[in-house]
Amino acid sequence: FFGIQIESERVVFILDVSGSMSELTRGRYAGSAGEPRINLAIRELGKCLDQLSQKSFFNIVPFSSSVAAWGDGMMQWTPEVLVDAKSFVQKLGAGGGTNLFGSLEFVFEDAEVDTIFILSDGEPSVGRLQDPRAIRDEVAKWNKNRDVKIHSIAIGGNLQVLEWLAKDSGGTYV
Repeated sequence: FFGIQIESERVVFILDVSGSMSELTRGRYAGSAGEPRINLAIRELGKCLDQLSQKSFFNIVPFSSSVAAWGDGMMQWTPEVLVDAKSFVQKLGAGGGTNLFGSLEFVFEDAEVDTIFILSDGEPSVGRLQDPRAIRDEVAKWNKNRDVKIHSIAIGGNLQVLEWLAKDSGGTYV
């Protein structure tokens, strides 16, 4: 996923679908505009889902001002589940604020998760916690005895909170 090898068979993809994800990426050439960030995220996640092991259990958690998972807990890979997941991802749109904390809190409630991929383009702007240091501290508490590996992808900026989450858990930051 964005160049990060998926080694887990119990993975959750947290995807920022806030309003800023409708902004354009940089174009390939100077002075040219790219595509909306949400389109890039959807395309890359679709490719990633195609590469999941048939032994995988996974879920997709889009977030903006609120958090709502695609599946009811970890979903076991089957051809039918894969089609449903890809259809769900294709229908995602951008709007609202960035509730990063709420998405992490939601995912950590599932004891089966051992790997998280976060894709976001902005600093937290809504939710119970918005301060990046406070989010980092809470996630560290939750992860102390879990050892969930967090990989994070920043689209459109260098987001320190995403870098911290990956570093603290032994994950990769891109």
